[in-house]
Amino acid sequence: LVLRDKLIAYETSPDFEKNLNDLALKMLSSDWKEIINSVGVLSFPKKVVRDAGKTTDNKQFITNVVNKATDIDEIQCFLDMDVEGYILGVAWLLVIGYKIDGEIYEHSYGNRMRKNVINDSGEATYSPYLFEPYFQQYESWRDTAINYAQKSLNKNQDVVVLMLDFKRFFYQVDISEDELKKYVSEIVLNSDVHLAFNYEFISSQLTNFVWKVIEKYSEKIRSKHPDLVGK
Repeated sequence: LVLRDKLIAYETSPDFEKNLNDLALKMLSSDWKEIINSVGVLSFPKKVVRDAGKTTDNKQFITNVVNKATDIDEIQCFLDMDVEGYILGVAWLLVIGYKIDGEIYEHSYGNRMRKNVINDSGEATYSPYLFEPYFQQYESWRDTAINYAQKSLNKNQDVVVLMLDFKRFFYQVDISEDELKKYVSEIVLNSDVHLAFNYEFISSQLTNFVWKVIEKYSEKIRSKHPDLVGK
């Protein structure tokens, strides 16, 4: 909702077209300073503490009636920055991100890009959805596992269904700038995409920007919520 509010203000500005043209020039000249300085952290409750120290479950409901102070057990953080930063982020996804996604293990379901975002000619299809809905991916994975387990049970075979979760995974991801840029360079080098612009240069520029955002955001989280991230 915070981002949607920013998007409305940005799109309804009388200088909308000029701002987009200026953003393109910023991208070409690596003029990110203003956008990077806008990077912040939005923190929202993920779990709250009930009586006797028990966290909420699915029976808990949301209300605007407050009887006493609420203790937060876990929080969820989100990136906050100027709208122009998100536009560059989407551009990175459409230029290089979808190529990275194409190399990820087929049965990895978290934050996967939609397969129809880029067509066979390497052009954006202007789909309003960049990512596959995670809950649908999760349900597919869960139901497939249960179906296999049921087949074994039908044969009177013992079966164990084990579910594991990486706690706070995205707060703990460890990648260096050199690793990211080397990986992107290899993808660009082996890419068969033929675009009207300099693919190698644009990929490099956008990757530099994305790294700057990751770096600044990580710094902000470490300062605001040091318990969430590793060393």
